Amino acid sequence: MTAPDSVTLHVLAENNLAAASPDPLRAMVDAFVADLTSPAPSNAPCPNRP
Repeated sequence: MTAPDSVTLHVLAENNLAAASPDPLRAMVDAFVADLTSPAPSNAPCPNRP
């Protein structure tokens, strides 16, 4: 026996995605790009030297 006003998973996911903010993803991408483009520390080993 199910409740007559239960919400399906599809409707719940759709509502959550519609209300989601892109700001957390944007912050993660910005941090990733900043790490890739920042200069390496001076004491980091060079990957081309054995």
